[in-house]
Amino acid sequence: MTLEQIDELIISGYSVFFTGKFEEATTICNQAFELCRDTIYRQGLAGCHSLNARLLVNARKRDEAIEELLKSIVLLEEIGNTHYKAHQLYLLAICYFHSEQYSVSRQYSEKALEMFREVGDEYGEADALSILASVCGQTSDYKCALEYGLLSYELQIKNNLLNDAGSRLINISTIYSDQAEHSQAINYLLQAIDLKLKYKEAFDSRKEETGSPIYVYNHYTFIKKPNDRTLSDAYINLGTAYQAIGNYTEASQYLQKALEIKRTLGDNYGEAAALNNIGLIFLEIKDYSTAEWYFLQTIPLLEYINNKQVTATLYYNLGIINISNNKIVEANEYLEKSEQLFGEIEYPIGQLMVIEQRAVIALLEKNYKLVFHYLFTGLTLSNLLSAKIFEVMFLSLKGDAYTETGEYDKAISAYNQSVSIAQNQELYSKEAEVLLKLVALHKQCGNLSEALTCLEQYQLIKEKLSTTESEHNLRNMQILHQVELYKTNEELSKAKIKQLEMELTIKQKESELLNQELALKVQTMVIQMEETSRFKSEILTITKLEEKPSEIKRKIVLKLRNSPILRDSWESYLESFRKVHPYFQEVLESEFKDLTSMEVKICILIRAGLRSEVISQILSLSERTIENHRLRLRKKLGLSDSESLGIFIRQRQR
Repeated sequence: MTLEQIDELIISGYSVFFTGKFEEATTICNQAFELCRDTIYRQGLAGCHSLNARLLVNARKRDEAIEELLKSIVLLEEIGNTHYKAHQLYLLAICYFHSEQYSVSRQYSEKALEMFREVGDEYGEADALSILASVCGQTSDYKCALEYGLLSYELQIKNNLLNDAGSRLINISTIYSDQAEHSQAINYLLQAIDLKLKYKEAFDSRKEETGSPIYVYNHYTFIKKPNDRTLSDAYINLGTAYQAIGNYTEASQYLQKALEIKRTLGDNYGEAAALNNIGLIFLEIKDYSTAEWYFLQTIPLLEYINNKQVTATLYYNLGIINISNNKIVEANEYLEKSEQLFGEIEYPIGQLMVIEQRAVIALLEKNYKLVFHYLFTGLTLSNLLSAKIFEVMFLSLKGDAYTETGEYDKAISAYNQSVSIAQNQELYSKEAEVLLKLVALHKQCGNLSEALTCLEQYQLIKEKLSTTESEHNLRNMQILHQVELYKTNEELSKAKIKQLEMELTIKQKESELLNQELALKVQTMVIQMEETSRFKSEILTITKLEEKPSEIKRKIVLKLRNSPILRDSWESYLESFRKVHPYFQEVLESEFKDLTSMEVKICILIRAGLRSEVISQILSLSERTIENHRLRLRKKLGLSDSESLGIFIRQRQR
């Protein structure tokens, strides 16, 4: 088997891999391995190792995949294939990223980026920048994450990779969401959705240029695939962002869009995420019955998604709803399930959330011994984790418990500790909440001076919160105004483009009609000239007849009566020509002032695409005369022997 045939076999292995036929791809890969070893074909071996790495990643054997990629890189270094090596480094960076070894992933990403730039591969460069942005985002280096993400996006837009560019904007929006910059996240998500919808429209209409470039073995190929899954993910993210700024109407609309797509795709995980987020909206507005309905719809999907954190959080939220509905038995059951799952994934913050709700239940049941047990456990774990917000909440609950048991001094002490921590951590809303409890307790104890002091503190905090909220709302309004402006401009742009397209279509049709009209005129003139030529010949024949002059005259008159001599004049033709080329004659005569009227006529007919033979018939001149005129024209126009008169004239003003 030749090396070219081995290459074809390896490429076929990649092809079946990308169509999901993993067993067939494994068989082909093993066959190719043997052939490459027999022929000591190192590039082929590198390609086989790379394909095997993809198969191992698919089988969730990431460590073994990394070993295969390293073998591929060694072989490519030996043969000096920098381009292919860059792609293997990029795949290594992805493997290490998913293994959460971010520093190693960054090293390989940077090496790949350098090589892609060296070989001028903008597709690869965009991919390397994308993984670098993801690495920086995971390590909270948000500035670099944004820089790399935007560079990747710009390259993909430049190369018309609309779907990939949309995905980059989704990643950028996540960076803003992580920093609670939800309005900025919304801005990028709306742009991402717009790009993905444009790609979807192109994909559905089967346009050739749609798809994503993937480096297969030793060349790029475009993979054409629908983007409904990522589009629906963008809708979920957008709904969540609107939810975070309290715009529940927009949030629910986008989440419902996502839900419809996820159900169509049979994406259980996505459906569960959408249902859960819609439930959270109703939970926040305290519509507990509706929230519970959405959460219960999610439960049957949990066995498919196998995500313990999502499942644990869902059970936790159902626990809160049942506490609010005073269904303590059901609440405890949900919280028990939640606590178990949070423990299995070693997520202590989740366990703190559950402990807090158990303390609330114990307080409702007036089981103070159990309350203090949960509070002691919660405060100990909060201190270990430096989870200050939970310290504030547990101390506040401790104050509530002491207040109910009549131990007011201990209650005041617990509340004061809670206020102090909240103040230091700038948890103003929690501080205000506890200060109100202190005001009520001091009044109850007759400590009016202390109550007044706490009330003044409360008023200052409320003013600060009000100012902060106003500034935040103003900033949100400014950003959302920009978003609306972007949407409006986008709509106006689309309308303008549509109008221009219509105008262009009309112009094109007009131009086509004029060209057709001009062509018809030329054809008519040629026919007329041919008829004229025949007519002249026939007249000449009549004059040579050996007949009486009166008889010859009679025949000529009869011939004139029946002959269609020049139905249209030169001026009529020129009028049609000017409709198509309105400035040709004007520009020609202004540039070359010494042209005769006959030479201008010849230029016009050459511009119309006519040959000397046809021009001679139209102008009633011999072909030799026309050729002599062309020679004089070449001199006057300053053309060299190698330059074409026809091309020169056709390049004049159209």
